[in-house]
Amino acid sequence: MNKRINEVTEPQKPAFSICVYCGSRPGNQPEFAAIAALVGNWIGTRGGQLVYGGGRNGLMGIMADAAL
Repeated sequence: MNKRINEVTEPQKPAFSICVYCGSRPGNQPEFAAIAALVGNWIGTRGGQLVYGGGRNGLMGIMADAAL
């Protein structure tokens, strides 16, 4: 019975982790924000983990929100 409990409560490991560094502002080109969202979505839909440290501002925030 304990084995079954461990199987259920053990956290899922991400398929992969990617560390990114982006600007804390959206930049001057709208394409940058669009690409940040595409990359974040790609990471999230494939079970990946986004590792970042720039808060939720600018390109970093756009990518983080899209990865959720």
